[in-house]
Amino acid sequence: MSSNENHIVLAGNRLADARRVAGLTQLELATRIRRILPPGYIGFSQAQISKMEKGRQLMRTAALKAVADVLGVMPEWILYGTEPREAERPGERQLSLPAKPATTKADRTIRMLIEIEMPEGWKGLA
Repeated sequence: MSSNENHIVLAGNRLADARRVAGLTQLELATRIRRILPPGYIGFSQAQISKMEKGRQLMRTAALKAVADVLGVMPEWILYGTEPREAERPGERQLSLPAKPATTKADRTIRMLIEIEMPEGWKGLA
């Protein structure tokens, strides 16, 4: 098996793993993906999901993004296994500011800019 073929099989294994973790069958995943694919995208079936999971078919870019969106994972994780696996969800972003007080003018300016740009629910975290 060539390196490229092995890469495709590993991506298929990650796809199957993410689908199982999401609690979806191949048919359910295909149905959800069809709902969010761009207009004009020709079909998406359970058979295609099966081929992808077995490493016999590659995903086009639009399909990869749709699969990742439905499963809540990063497209890069499916393709390459890179972290993070899970996609960031709105409202789950962690903000970490240094605990020490801002001592230099640059520190105070950076803290001020962060606080100005911070969403309303995060104001108490600074």
